[in-house]
Order: sequence, then C-alpha cells, then structure tokens
Amino acid sequence: MKPERYDSWYERIRKGYSLKEEWKLYFLPGKEPRLWRDGKFNNPSQPVVGVSWFEAGAYCKWLTLRFQSGEITPPEWWNSKSEVSLPTEAQWEFAARGGEGRFYPWGNKPPTDDHANYNQDIGATSPVGAFPVGDSPNELGDMAGNVWEWCRDVWDPKAYQNRKSGASDPETIEGDGNLRAVRGGSWNNPPLNLAAPVRFGGRAWVRDADLGFRCCVAVPPSH
Repeated sequence: MKPERYDSWYERIRKGYSLKEEWKLYFLPGKEPRLWRDGKFNNPSQPVVGVSWFEAGAYCKWLTLRFQSGEITPPEWWNSKSEVSLPTEAQWEFAARGGEGRFYPWGNKPPTDDHANYNQDIGATSPVGAFPVGDSPNELGDMAGNVWEWCRDVWDPKAYQNRKSGASDPETIEGDGNLRAVRGGSWNNPPLNLAAPVRFGGRAWVRDADLGFRCCVAVPPSH
C-alpha cells in the first residue's frame, strides 16, 4: 500500500468492517504505523513491521471483504465461506513444525546464516523468501527469524499446560485481550528464539521494528 493511500485505508477501516468499538480507537487518520516511511524497513519486498495487533487484524478483515466483493481477485480456491485472519498459535506452530514436530522449521539443528535472518547479522528485515533453506515442511518461508508474527490468541503463558490432550486447533480467547501471542523470533534475536515451540506475549498496541504478521485463510467446504 502506498503511503499516500494510507489515510483513506484507515478511514475506511474506522467506518465499518464490523470492528469492535474499542478497536476503532487505534485507527486515527494520519496515524501511520511506525516506520511506515523508513527506508530501512519499507521496501515492498520486506515484511511490514511497526503494526499493532489491532492493525494486523483489521487488515485481515479488510482483505476478506475485498475478496468477497471482487474488488481484489481472490485465489481460485477461495469460496464464499473463506476468511482471512491471523493464525491461531496452534495453526502457526503446525505450519512451522509440520507433522514431524520439528524444533526449527528446517529440522532440529540450530540455524546458520543460510537458514534465517537473526542475531542482528543484517541489522534489519530481509526480503520475504530470502532464506529458502529455512523453509518449513509446508514450504513456508521466514517462519523463523526476520519478524515476530502476531497470532490471534490472547496471551496466556500457561496455555499449553492447561489445554486438553488432543484438542483440535485450540485457541486462547479468555484473558486480557490487550496481550496477544507472538511467534517466530526476529532479525535481532538469538538463535534459540527462532525455535518453533518458543512463544511470547506482546501488548496488542505496540508497533515494533521486529514485529509483523502473516495472514491465514480458512477454506471450509462450500456446501
């Protein structure tokens, strides 16, 4: 999205799209995400950073409605019940680890400079997909390093201890909604933070240089 279009995007978000009333406080005309015009972080090939959990969720809702209206041509597998959202922690972790339960997306060995952008080696985010050696079993890039990624879940440090064994795609929805889960590690983190099981919580309104998001699409049966 071009900077000059940002105000109109914000205004459209605030006027509708079924946002919760308290969320609208975070959408003010002219209030761009942090680093939106910073040349170190705003190249179109880089992941967006400096966006809050509220902004990330609103973008997913906006994109869903654009696909539904046909304003943006959706993927061919899209159907009327599809929805773009942030991934739950469970969805994110499965995408990163695969059915094998890998410690890192590429396997169980620690990262090297070929696997990911981490440890401040580059000093900023890198272009999306720049480290294919580090792809997950599901062929997803940058699941480790580059940017932390917002998840849909409310942050609960004991969530995985409290979940019932065998629960299908559990999601934490109770608790302080201003705290949300983040996954994946980033360009300025040490190797261990890149491990797929590592999880942290962040304040939902922060806009950090190492924090972005990944969209997830649920494609339920069309009938």
